[in-house]
Amino acid sequence: MKNTVLQYTFKVWVTSVVVSPFLFGLILLARQIVTVTELLDDGWRLSGIYLGLAVLQLLFSFVTWIVFLLLVNVVSLIPLSNLLIKVIIFCIGILLTIGTFMALRDFISLIGDRDNIVNLMYANCAGIGLSVWYYRLNTASVEREIEVE
Repeated sequence: MKNTVLQYTFKVWVTSVVVSPFLFGLILLARQIVTVTELLDDGWRLSGIYLGLAVLQLLFSFVTWIVFLLLVNVVSLIPLSNLLIKVIIFCIGILLTIGTFMALRDFISLIGDRDNIVNLMYANCAGIGLSVWYYRLNTASVEREIEVE
């Protein structure tokens, strides 16, 4: 049971960390905070920003991932349809992401301005949300392992 949930939550977490900086860039483009030319002209700077964001997200979201793992473990034990389980996990992921940003808002505000932090939070919520739906949590194997125990 733990292995299935562990793999699922780890994939969701890592995918979110990898995808969210790209989504952040798209949000900045969509909100016309930066232009495509500005992004492409600063290629080296852009890759440095991406790596910096990814590392910070790994560090700041590790505890959130552990909590996410525990909550998904509990939710996967509830006899519900797969769709309802995914909806619950989606909500848990979004709320934990928002909670992490709220808990660290004072520290994060030292790094950047408030608007960019909110845009980064949106990108992380989208990354978590998309990852939750992209990966498959095999609840049938979780149920089988419970029966064996």
